[in-house]
This record gives sequence, C-alpha cells and structure tokens, in this order.
Amino acid sequence: MGGIVRHVGTTTTQTTASPTSYISAGAFLPTSTNGATAGSFETLTNKSNCDYFEFASGSAISINVPFIAEKISYNVKIHWTNAEIVGTGNVGFFVESATISNNTAIDTAYSPAVIIDDTLITSDTLHITEPTAITLGLGLNILRVTRNAGDTYTQNIRVLGIELT
Repeated sequence: MGGIVRHVGTTTTQTTASPTSYISAGAFLPTSTNGATAGSFETLTNKSNCDYFEFASGSAISINVPFIAEKISYNVKIHWTNAEIVGTGNVGFFVESATISNNTAIDTAYSPAVIIDDTLITSDTLHITEPTAITLGLGLNILRVTRNAGDTYTQNIRVLGIELT
C-alpha cells in the first residue's frame, strides 16, 4: 500500500486560506503493540479500490505528519466504514499527538488524547467524523478504545484516512 498526502483546496470561509490535507490509510503505520491490520478492498459495482486499517477494540495506528514542523492547531476528521455487515452503535477514537524536533528525544510523550465519537448509520458507507480540534506535532496516534463509554459498536471498523483542515 502506498501513502497519499493530498492537499485538496482552501477553506474560503476564513480570512486566510487554510489548505485541507487528506492522508490515506496507505500512509499509516500500525503500532507494534495492538496494531491495526492493513488491507484493501474493491467495491462491487464501480471497482473502486480503497486502502484501510481495520480496528478491533484497542487497535492503534501511528501517522507521521512530515509537513508539520511545529505545533499547529488543526481540525481532524476521521474517514471510516464498518468491516462487518451487521451491527449498529457508536465508535470512539482517541487521537493524540507528539511534537518531535531537532535534539528532542524520539520517545516523546504524547499529548492527552482527544476523544472523537461517531455513529454507524448505514453499513458499507463512508462515515466522516465531525471536525475536532487538536494541536499536531510531528506524530499522530489514532486508537480505537472501546473502554470509551461512547464506543458501543462491537464489530471491527476500517479507517480509510484522515482529513486535516
């Protein structure tokens, strides 16, 4: 799987342009401990191919954000779908970031996690979380943690990418 970082355009409602970046699942890296599983699928009708990382309870991925050299506040949206055809409920993500710069320890502690909740509405469709503010550094972790009271969906989910604005 190859990663894509795509700058989609600008936000016209702000006084200064703010590019939107999309990072596809192909650019993700599973954590060594409880890492999510990489995969891809092709849609039945239109034969569109999608990379994903499949999250069970407690799974995590790590994303290096190479175009960010300092702490910058962004809104993050997670693009996801369900991995199973059955079930209903809410999905909870923990998102945390770390700032690593020159002469800084690589094993830098991550910021306190921001919780992002979303609801499975229809199976086999794209779901995009509401934008949630986070201060990004060089690294980003996304975890699916069912100990979050907001996560009631018992099946695996697939993260297709993240959007930063």
